[in-house]
Amino acid sequence: MNKYAPFIVVGVILIALISYFAYTQGPTHRWRAKYAQDGREPYDIGVFYGVLGHEFDRQDMDKRIEETLPIDSTAKGTSYMYLGFSPYYTDDEAWHLLKYVKAGGTAFLASNNVPDSVATYLIAPEECQTSANERPWTGRNYNVNSQNIAASFIHPSLEKKGYFFEYVYNQQAKSYNWSYIPNSAFCDVDPKKGAYERASLGSIHSKGNAMTNFARFRVGEGYVYIHTNPILFTNLFMIEEGGYEYANNVLAHVSTPILYWDRQSSSPPPNKHSYQIPKERQTVPKTPMEFIFAEQPLRWSWYLLLTMGFIFVLFRAKRKQRIVPVIEPNQNTSLEFVETIGRLYYQQQDHKNILKKQMQIFLAHIRQRYHLMTKDLDDRLMERIAIRAKIDKAIIKDIFDEYFRLGKALRKGRTQIKVQELNAFYLLIERFHKEVKKSKFEKEFIKA
Repeated sequence: MNKYAPFIVVGVILIALISYFAYTQGPTHRWRAKYAQDGREPYDIGVFYGVLGHEFDRQDMDKRIEETLPIDSTAKGTSYMYLGFSPYYTDDEAWHLLKYVKAGGTAFLASNNVPDSVATYLIAPEECQTSANERPWTGRNYNVNSQNIAASFIHPSLEKKGYFFEYVYNQQAKSYNWSYIPNSAFCDVDPKKGAYERASLGSIHSKGNAMTNFARFRVGEGYVYIHTNPILFTNLFMIEEGGYEYANNVLAHVSTPILYWDRQSSSPPPNKHSYQIPKERQTVPKTPMEFIFAEQPLRWSWYLLLTMGFIFVLFRAKRKQRIVPVIEPNQNTSLEFVETIGRLYYQQQDHKNILKKQMQIFLAHIRQRYHLMTKDLDDRLMERIAIRAKIDKAIIKDIFDEYFRLGKALRKGRTQIKVQELNAFYLLIERFHKEVKKSKFEKEFIKA
């Protein structure tokens, strides 16, 4: 089996998984509600914020409530709006907001909960009689858990129209806690006692029950409107015809030309006055891992990283064989040496020295091969070589005579030996070796 087969299989599986998730994930969005006024994510309010700019003379507040909202007669014909999680109001800011409404202004709060500092002014809990299983409303809304709801209005011209909303998270329908105001907030109270007029303007329907999610409270010469599901004004629903129509019907209750848009109350004030901390703000991720598991793309990336790490450890845990070094085979450099020496002599053209070298090599061969002393090159030595080599003495004599002749010529004044003479001497030595081989072959043939 190919040793790379497991890695190939694992690689194919990983590529298939990555392709599957890339194909099924679709466009990546941030599905956590942030209510960013210029955001384009599903649960931002960029579309709604743009609608406000067309319907009203929108004035974005760059300071806190106490420094912006008038509390005199100029409050008439203006509205204040906050949309998001529960706003951060100090007790002084809540009282200033109510004085603004008493002077004739309109306040619209679309938030999951109403701060206690505001709710306690709108309704005194002791004024309403509640059942044993129902607590009085203090601004903390009730919730119904469901994937979808239907919303409607109480107004006679709108009550026949219904709007369907479904909560979606990561492209899938999920359960959501839809907020509503309990019926205990609308108990009958004698207006002469100073209680504010309260009215339910809209409701949500789930599991066969109708629950108020849009209400109006009269305060002095103005009104406080409370909507308990700000998520209905986010981009996901505003781009639908039904959601857009629903938002317009809600805004129709705010008929003033000037609108104060408040984003300053989305964060705590810079001073140390008391304020209500919304429960949603307390559930932000406290560790990096909580943030990773809260976002599906990051969660799947984490799982994929762990899987690849496990596979790497699984296959790399085996003991690896030490790398075997490559041993180059021994090269025969004799021929290269001979070629180098030959080129050297050829370039120098020193035939005299080559002649001496050839004769020395020949005599060395005689000493090693036939064990003869070559100190004296006389007739006796030639006789012994002929006997031991089993060749004609004339062949050996030709070698010696040519060598003596060339040496005598050099001693008489010749400075160099011709190439032809050197070749002739070489051929004489080569003739000797051929005759020796021939004689040896004939001897072995005769024995056979």
